[in-house]
Amino acid sequence: MTPVANVSMLIRAPARAVFNAFLDPAMLTRFWLSRASEPLAEGKSATWEFMVPGAVAETRAREIVPDRRLVLDWEGDETAEFTFEERPDGFTRIEIKSPIQGKNAEEAVGRAVEATQGYTLVVSNLKVLLESGHSARLVEDKATLITEKQAAENG
Repeated sequence: MTPVANVSMLIRAPARAVFNAFLDPAMLTRFWLSRASEPLAEGKSATWEFMVPGAVAETRAREIVPDRRLVLDWEGDETAEFTFEERPDGFTRIEIKSPIQGKNAEEAVGRAVEATQGYTLVVSNLKVLLESGHSARLVEDKATLITEKQAAENG
């Protein structure tokens, strides 16, 4: 069985705003990325630079259903499915599911735990941004810790 990173959050904003935040480079860089080469479009790729220095991925939008569903593919056969459900109160439930592979079961589970933590920080940071207008810098601060850990491990 393949472990799945699975995260959901209630964001007090309309589905259109939550959904579009993942397409628009200007928004992505406010809560998740340091740079995005272009807006996501179905069947097209964009280069995403994450906040951890050197972490770069070609991101392909496999499927876009406006305000409802976004399926992304990354290099190395990684996939993430984002669903957006606007509730009667006008708020949005976002869920991200991403099956995680590894060389063995132990590695796959460890990577799934890390991915779950990462997606949790991303949606939490987006929630704060859309509800208050300001980023909580959650992703940026986690990237700082990852960078410091990598530097310590590399001597």
